[in-house]
Amino acid sequence: MFLLLVFAVIFLQGCASVTVKVPVVKIYEIPGMTDVVLTGDIMLGRRLEPLIEKYGINYPFDGIAQSINTCPIIFGNLEAPFVYEENVPKLKKNGKKPVYLYAEENIALGFKSAGFNVLSLANNHALDYGQDALKQTMEILDHQGIKYGGIRKGDQGVPNEPVIMEYNGVKVGFLCYSRVSGRSFASGRKKFGTIPGTYKVIKRDVKNARSKVDVLIVYMHWGLEGREVQKRQRVLGRSIIDLGADMVIGSHTHLFQDVENYKGHYIFYGLGNFIFDMRDDPSKYSAFVKVRVEDKKIKDVKITPVYLKDFRPEIMTDKAGIDKFLGSIKLKDVKLADIYEASTASQ
Repeated sequence: MFLLLVFAVIFLQGCASVTVKVPVVKIYEIPGMTDVVLTGDIMLGRRLEPLIEKYGINYPFDGIAQSINTCPIIFGNLEAPFVYEENVPKLKKNGKKPVYLYAEENIALGFKSAGFNVLSLANNHALDYGQDALKQTMEILDHQGIKYGGIRKGDQGVPNEPVIMEYNGVKVGFLCYSRVSGRSFASGRKKFGTIPGTYKVIKRDVKNARSKVDVLIVYMHWGLEGREVQKRQRVLGRSIIDLGADMVIGSHTHLFQDVENYKGHYIFYGLGNFIFDMRDDPSKYSAFVKVRVEDKKIKDVKITPVYLKDFRPEIMTDKAGIDKFLGSIKLKDVKLADIYEASTASQ
């Protein structure tokens, strides 16, 4: 049982005001219970920019917000830095790569309407425009009250602290890593960079975090774009569970991929795209994961299939499409009925 509280906040953008509904707060009557929504890659720039300018900052989330924003904790991977509009002409590309991404500051307000409150910056685009854009991203997210992880600066020998989201007496911790960031994304004593997803670093961090949280979720930006799950991902994913994590999730390939139940703990190897402007059809089929926590432990995990129409997610209702998507997911030591219920998928 729970109660819902709805808030509306008015933000000023230049001379115009923008009203954004911000998190619908779920209040549980039973202590130690909460829900967590986990999503994949979110990129709010490039081809999405003119659509957002035309339809408003809530455009990317309109088809999904009411399905997820009752959850107190909502996580995603922010696949492009946020920058202030006046600073766009000053942006300088970092390193040599085929694709550089960014999104403008005002679009970050849309996260509020969907209830997002924790993001990973551990990916291969967070530093596309170097320290300057990354610092702008951090400042913009701080202003919105959105927590983030997966980046660091300073003594590399010190454990990386988890991002802790506390609700209804439950502490859910996130550790975020990237295994696909280039050298120009590396962190140092005086510069921010993505946290490398090496076994050594993860082992140290999990040991440090385990006693500080009730539920520990490890996010990995890993794999090969458009390719199936690699053997080394499976080895590392299982090792992370053995280290003490409660759940492992990943993305980067732009495909929703294999799901494994390893020793009673779920590994979602690829959560695919959640909001992205890619045009190839396989990348448009995805899902978000809803985790129910009871007695401060993961009790249930369910997926809700979505389809990216005009680059934004909508709950899938076409049975043929749903069956096709579900049939494409490779499962190991888990039955489809364990993670999917048609009657509750859109709740």
